[in-house]
Amino acid sequence: MIYSITKKHPRNLTDMLHRYKRYVAANGTVAAKQKRIACRTSDKKRSDQLDKSTKAGEKNKKPKFEKETTGKIRYPKPPAYPDQKAYHPLNKPVSEIMHIKRNDPLMVRPPPMYTQPHERNLKIFCHHHNEHGYYTNDCQHLQALTTDNINNDYWEEFVDNSEIQFMMTRGADSPQLPWGQTLKSD
Repeated sequence: MIYSITKKHPRNLTDMLHRYKRYVAANGTVAAKQKRIACRTSDKKRSDQLDKSTKAGEKNKKPKFEKETTGKIRYPKPPAYPDQKAYHPLNKPVSEIMHIKRNDPLMVRPPPMYTQPHERNLKIFCHHHNEHGYYTNDCQHLQALTTDNINNDYWEEFVDNSEIQFMMTRGADSPQLPWGQTLKSD
């Protein structure tokens, strides 16, 4: 880099910074290329060792290093937004709770949506984001906000206690199947 600067002097500071960024990017690509070459040579060595072991008559036995080189362990990715189901049964829809609590300081404005505005459905509208694209009752940010505030005991007036009592008494009397349905006894 110093050679290129002394050979042709930069006109200003931005020109010098531009040259520096190009130099750093070039060094990064060279390092990545060297790393790829090193991986290829190590893979060749491992394949040579595998060939030697199979020639020696150990066809059924696998070498110890093969488990490590078969690939990375891939765990399933979580969904982009986890399913935000109400932890407590609500006595009003989420959109109505939003309209009641719109001046509450706990009602935090969400970040803007990531999709382009021209790609969204203009027939439906989210009042929480003030943007088109989906219904207010389906807004995951709003559902997460209400469940957090209810779990922190701020908005207890929206919890439907009659359903909670029903769920508690139902569990004691009737047997429940593993997937949550109850058996009817005649």
